[in-house]
Amino acid sequence: MSPPKTSSTLAVSLALALVTTACSGHIGEPGTSGGPGTPGAPGTPGAPGTPGTPGTPGAPVCQPGDLDVGVSALRRLDSPTIARGIRDLLGDPNLALDLDGGNEPVITELAVAKLNDAIWKVAQDDKHLTRFAPCDVSTDGGASCADGFIDELARLAFRRPASTAERAWLRGVYDKVRADSNNTFADGLRAVLAVVLQSPQFLYVLELGSGSSPSTSPQITALSGYERATRLALFLWQSLPDATLLFAAQSGELDTPEGVKAQAKRMLADPRGRTALTRVLVGWLELDGSATHDSLQQVVRDTTRYPEDSPALRDAMRTAIDKFVERALFDEDGTLATLLGARFAYVDPALAKLYGLSSPAAGEPARWVDLPQGQRAGLLTRAAFLALYASPTVQSPIRRGAFILQHLMCIELGEPPPNANDTPVTGGSVNQNGQKKVLTVREDVAHKTKDTGCVECHRNINPVGFAFENYDSLGRWQTQERGTDDNGAPYVLPIDASGALPQADSSGSWNGNLEPVSGPVELSQKLADSPIYRRCFARTLLRAGLGRAPSKSDGCSLQRAEQAFAKSGSVIDLLLTIVSSDSFLHLRKSN
Repeated sequence: MSPPKTSSTLAVSLALALVTTACSGHIGEPGTSGGPGTPGAPGTPGAPGTPGTPGTPGAPVCQPGDLDVGVSALRRLDSPTIARGIRDLLGDPNLALDLDGGNEPVITELAVAKLNDAIWKVAQDDKHLTRFAPCDVSTDGGASCADGFIDELARLAFRRPASTAERAWLRGVYDKVRADSNNTFADGLRAVLAVVLQSPQFLYVLELGSGSSPSTSPQITALSGYERATRLALFLWQSLPDATLLFAAQSGELDTPEGVKAQAKRMLADPRGRTALTRVLVGWLELDGSATHDSLQQVVRDTTRYPEDSPALRDAMRTAIDKFVERALFDEDGTLATLLGARFAYVDPALAKLYGLSSPAAGEPARWVDLPQGQRAGLLTRAAFLALYASPTVQSPIRRGAFILQHLMCIELGEPPPNANDTPVTGGSVNQNGQKKVLTVREDVAHKTKDTGCVECHRNINPVGFAFENYDSLGRWQTQERGTDDNGAPYVLPIDASGALPQADSSGSWNGNLEPVSGPVELSQKLADSPIYRRCFARTLLRAGLGRAPSKSDGCSLQRAEQAFAKSGSVIDLLLTIVSSDSFLHLRKSN
């Protein structure tokens, strides 16, 4: 059955009107390096899990009882979170939803239209109505059943009980549809479902606080239990609170940091917690693309040089990363040392061949193996990362080094100078001072970035990237560079994978110096031990939890998270520290 025209039109007009109203006022936080965060897939500016390079808040002197937090703005759920939320809400994990992929702070006309179409398709299935109705929706349950449907649906979708005004509004939607004698009882419920899932109460996260102020500042208030439940769900599940979490909010269990941590532990033990945290950590590598590069599946590769490359191999690389991170976090000790140092890998025959392994062989299923010692250790030595940060023909020490500095160590590099040279760095036969020479990629990079306008940044970028010279553009291990010069003569050049990593001072900040490393495995090991990396990691996860960039006002929460993380090195411990932090549990009201 098609949706009744009156109810469909009503759904869109009401949703648009309320979205417009909800978007007025302050959005964004002046003085921070990011706008309003949107929970969901990584790679979107402001989204939890998105690797960013927020400026380091000044190191505060934090005393017990100090309470200060940054401003949290109105934020909109991004499309992946909306889709996960609807599936969880309806209890239909395989539900297909064609939503717009845009994640702008304000919803677009295209996103409104696609969401409306998707929701009306969802509403046609009576099983999605039955989930919330206290009666048989195939018959006329009357006003009492409609009211029960409204109360249950709104409580779960709005992440809190509906207000009296909201209940009256939704009942008005139902009554208007039923006023047409051609529409059934189920049609009235369909209209309510469509309106709720397009309402600002569902699509946006508006935090008002509980009104209880544990601080001397009247601008700081504790979040309500329901608001804390929403933050937990968006952070740890990238979805909506479940009934258990909402009951915890209702009963006051989330009024204390201990109660919040207890729910967080339950949520992390849930399959949704494993999947979401894996998504956040993998998202740090930007494998799904960003504003500056394509995704792993879309990046261009020279197939004449790498004939084994294929969409299936790219998929195997991505699957291997997802499974590696999930195992490291939840089935191993969950430390940075494991994430950056473990050799276990989940490979299919094609990926095994790329890694130089004989097992599994062609025709055999994917399995867990140990990668060659001395060649691979942790995330940064896996083909997914290495193939993404490379050129179509050769490895790219510049891209690999810049990514590690910016995204894993939160070191700002600034914009390239206007006269920056975009000449590709390919090695092989190159012009050097007017003469043809055969150079390695490393030598070519060093030559082309030695100019005054480039050297300031590249003296830090290049040494980090050079440590990965043992991996070609597809992520294959190499000890020599082989090719053919312009005259067709083959050449073989030795690989130099010596490099360097930023060195920390006593406070854990970069002191401006570089520490030598020998190859990718040693770089990964030293990176795992680096206070700079640990601080950046803590800052990135705090950003994911808050849905915004940390500001100076979040300095004490950040400092305490860093200190707790430094003691155990456990990512789970860091998460539990974040969800029980002042910045996560409180709200600063904007002026």
